[in-house]
Amino acid sequence: MLRIWMGRANTGKSRRVLEEIRDNGREAMLLVPEHASHGSELDLCQVCGPAASRYAEVLSFRQLASRVLERTGHLADGALDAGGKLLLMQLALREASSQLTVYARPSRRAPFLQELVALCSELTACRVRPEDLGEAAPLLDGMSGEKARDVALIYAAYLSRLHRDGEDRRDRMEQLLDHLEESGYAAGKDVYLDGFTYFTAQELKLIEILLRTARSVTVTLLGDGSGWEIFRQSFLARERLERLAAGCGVPCETETMPAAEPETALEHLAECFFGPIRPWRGDCSGVELVKAESMFTEVEYVAAKILELVRSGRCRFRDIAVAARNLDDYAATIENVFERYGVPVYLSRRSDVLEKPVLSLLAGALDAVTGGYEYEDMFRWLKTGLSGITDGECDRLENYVIAWDIHGSMWIRDEDWTANPDGWRESFTPAQEAALAEINAIRRRVSGPLGRLARGLKDHEGASEKLRVLWDFLEELGLARQLEERTAAMEALGASTLQTSFSELYSAMELKTVDAQENPYVNISNNAYYEVQDYLIETNHVFQFAALLISDSTYGKLSDEQKSWVDQAAAYAADVEWEATKTDNENAKQACIDAGMQFVALDHDELLEATKDVYETYDAQYGSLLEMMGKK
Repeated sequence: MLRIWMGRANTGKSRRVLEEIRDNGREAMLLVPEHASHGSELDLCQVCGPAASRYAEVLSFRQLASRVLERTGHLADGALDAGGKLLLMQLALREASSQLTVYARPSRRAPFLQELVALCSELTACRVRPEDLGEAAPLLDGMSGEKARDVALIYAAYLSRLHRDGEDRRDRMEQLLDHLEESGYAAGKDVYLDGFTYFTAQELKLIEILLRTARSVTVTLLGDGSGWEIFRQSFLARERLERLAAGCGVPCETETMPAAEPETALEHLAECFFGPIRPWRGDCSGVELVKAESMFTEVEYVAAKILELVRSGRCRFRDIAVAARNLDDYAATIENVFERYGVPVYLSRRSDVLEKPVLSLLAGALDAVTGGYEYEDMFRWLKTGLSGITDGECDRLENYVIAWDIHGSMWIRDEDWTANPDGWRESFTPAQEAALAEINAIRRRVSGPLGRLARGLKDHEGASEKLRVLWDFLEELGLARQLEERTAAMEALGASTLQTSFSELYSAMELKTVDAQENPYVNISNNAYYEVQDYLIETNHVFQFAALLISDSTYGKLSDEQKSWVDQAAAYAADVEWEATKTDNENAKQACIDAGMQFVALDHDELLEATKDVYETYDAQYGSLLEMMGKK
């Protein structure tokens, strides 16, 4: 039997599912989306009590696949991870290349391969076969038909690769559909599907199997029978489920759960937003409507409201959530504005492992030598801070490259660049000649290792030889030494270092992934680290300054009187800034202590003694600098 329970949010659909599982007390399986599995397990235990696991379980489709494949002995086949799929797609492209037309010479770069893998995954989820695409291709006009034919060939080659060598490397969902019925895992159970808005063709096939094998199947959907566009996906899902039940000869019952009368302005707004407008007669203070001129202004307003809530004592940062229609569009602006306002933020999204500095260095350098030394690839690895040049040198190099449109083999040719760093000029000043010489020196430090990497990869065929070339490239950059330098001082103090995104530091300390952090007092106070950190240890081991800069060319154009104005204003600004910074630090320090942090004044001589070996380690490389600092 199939039951479909429809209702708006907060109509009690999920609660009814849990209470029925508890009241029946027989074997039940609750299927939920992956992100909701943990929360649903907690809800199940709260409603059904500590004995719930004896007869009920909460699973996502992926977890169900693991249980079924384990029972049928197919779990060892496993499924490919994202990297494995990219490699397999590259092999499939190579295999089918002789038959392709539009993609006869396709890009071998990761983004293009990722798009193909995502396309094949979507086709699989929709249960579209390569032959279906092949049959549809002649019906499409022009280039569209050629593309469909090529995709069908690539898709077929990719699927065949998934079945090579007697192994099944297909998507877990496909394997689940093949083995669920024979496993008997759902036999005699009450199966509930909660939290889904729609179902893919794969998931509908799974429900069809459950209808044949389970005791009963109950599906909850979001909607109230009003026909609003916002619930269209749920209505389409209901119609598909009803047809599916009819095709299986299974009775189907659909019930719409009524919504309770709204008690707050927000509940009333949610009910009437997409339907007939009814005025709210109660208190409206819980809802505020703001019109912003831009996304940046919108996020600034939100940051200011958050600070107002926190400083008034009505909330802590951890009590506040920010929702956006499309987080990808807002993420960069939120990080930028919130950091400037001193608001700690955790963005609920996965970060690309290739964005990490070391892997970004590797990927950028490899893309540069295989993709023609284009701007994006070159500065992707140069800006990691691990490329062997400083941030300032990288900025000067980038400005020159942008000004003169440097690309391709111009990066690695033997001849020096000759254009003026300040743009088109009839002649060079001594300062411009010195600047150009410095830029060429920086470029040689970059092009030397990169050129040797390119030649090494070209001259060697085997994987082990290519890995050796890549290793030599990293050795030439001094990557290991740079990483050791960053951690040596902390290790000398008995601490182990862990790199994490600044925006995730608050959550990392709250979850004890990170035990401590180092930051100026102002950052600690503004980001409310006193909520997740008990001790405030003053080390004074880092001195940072902000420089007020003006280019020689601009300064040189000023009269002596104007130069004196700039000099006096700069000196005055530096004095004011110094005092302001000192005051801000003292105020932030006291704010942290007032918030409950225990202040610890570290003995500076003990710190020097504990880290003296670090100075000795790098004496050969930085001896003159250490002497200037009075450290030797």
